[in-house]
Amino acid sequence: MTSLDSVRQKMYRAKKHFDELREELVAYYDSDPGGLVETEESTPEHRKFVFREKKPVPARLALICGDGLQCLRSSLDYMVWELVESAGKQPHRRLMFPIAMSEATYMDDLVKRKRLDGVDPNAIALIGSFQPYHLPDPKNSVLGIFEELTNINKHRRVILTRLLSSEGEYPLPFPHILGVVKNVTLDGEILAETSLRGFICINDGFARDIEITDCLDTIARFIGEEMLPCFEKYFE
Repeated sequence: MTSLDSVRQKMYRAKKHFDELREELVAYYDSDPGGLVETEESTPEHRKFVFREKKPVPARLALICGDGLQCLRSSLDYMVWELVESAGKQPHRRLMFPIAMSEATYMDDLVKRKRLDGVDPNAIALIGSFQPYHLPDPKNSVLGIFEELTNINKHRRVILTRLLSSEGEYPLPFPHILGVVKNVTLDGEILAETSLRGFICINDGFARDIEITDCLDTIARFIGEEMLPCFEKYFE
């Protein structure tokens, strides 16, 4: 009997990777990895600082990120395999979930590469509705960013990361370093305080400067909460 069990198992494994990543990030931030450095744009009236790394961002952070992303990518490919079986057809090695930045590429995936041969036509239409090319800026869509990151991780190299700074008093929903810049007089009077937060962001492609766990959580939620439920009816 076909089901989405294998898909959900891969989703669960991705979550375990992302949980591990959060733990590693907290440990990195607790290790005093960076300090506040005044920038060239800073003036006496408005002093500007950034977090500067004192130690390299551990390579294992990007490795864990990549492993989680590949689990998510596999979950979509698993679903296509299960959709073929649920339609009573024989799965084949060309199957995969296409993610296309243009309609022409998507049609090539269907006609030339036969990525969805054997899938129910209604399910194919549903897969087509999720394609990034329908959006005004496909490359900056959730699936567009997802596809680029998984391709980088699988075919090229480890995903690049860096420590980024952000000013403001607002709370951040992800792990980060907190620093405070104080403007003081010669007598020690505090004139102003500025909160500065440092966090690891992705330093690659369409996802550049997006905090790493925020990026991964957004992708995982989109796949798990917006995409997969739409295909459950094919396994009832």
